[in-house]
Amino acid sequence: MPRNRIVVVDDDATLCDTLVANLRRRHSADGFTDAEKLLSEAFDTRPRSEHPDLVIVDLVLGGGGMQGLDLIKELVSRNISSEILAVSGNALPADLLRAMTLGASDWFPKPFIRFDDLMAKVQTMANTGRKRRLYRTSGRPKLDVSRLRRPVFLSYADRDKNLANIINRYLEAQEIGVWYARTTLRTGDPWPERLAEGLKEATVFVALLTDNYFESQYCIEELTQFDERAKAAPDPRPLFLPVTSELSEATLKNPTLQNIRKRYQCRDISGNQFVDGLTELGLRIKNR
Repeated sequence: MPRNRIVVVDDDATLCDTLVANLRRRHSADGFTDAEKLLSEAFDTRPRSEHPDLVIVDLVLGGGGMQGLDLIKELVSRNISSEILAVSGNALPADLLRAMTLGASDWFPKPFIRFDDLMAKVQTMANTGRKRRLYRTSGRPKLDVSRLRRPVFLSYADRDKNLANIINRYLEAQEIGVWYARTTLRTGDPWPERLAEGLKEATVFVALLTDNYFESQYCIEELTQFDERAKAAPDPRPLFLPVTSELSEATLKNPTLQNIRKRYQCRDISGNQFVDGLTELGLRIKNR
């Protein structure tokens, strides 16, 4: 297996060196104690073909320089292909949500007690970043036709695309294939046909239920089609996974939502429940 390229930024030099030493057993890895030096040596002085496959970012960095969240924002603004793993020993759920909103695909707590779990996550994410880097630098990138048929269909309202993007990025960092309109459809595609194909092929339907969702005719049609298919299918039936976020009192009284909640267990990912909710969603799909 090719060695992935990984860089780490952590202001604890001892911890950074220890992590890099372990990573070098399987990968090409470098460590930095400040974000500015990482940007300079891992990105500014290298062509895109040599960019890292994974950047591990400590959210809280000492000194008066760039912080972890600032680094994530800067990397994403450059449209890098690297996956980003946020790590922290004292981050609040709001901090992790902010990291994910800015562009991190996953997180891991410090200290690294579950080291085997960390290494497994690193391997998965680095593989994803490497595939993306090779695809973007191939010279003649073509549509990845496998994206038209993925096991998970993510249904969401366009107004919730930022939150949907976080969910998609997180699931794909777990090597879970997602049919996601923003990365599947290209300009000029016959989108109704492509959407119908994706919905038909999916074995898991993730519905991001928000106030906006129930105002969208397209979302309700997607939900209804998959629900009817699931009810008519033999065992093992396709899996319907409704996740809710910031529902208003008016939406809680919506007959469609009430019917869903009578038949399916919903998982709330609002506010402080975001981290645990997203983790549970990923595990439910993997263990289906």
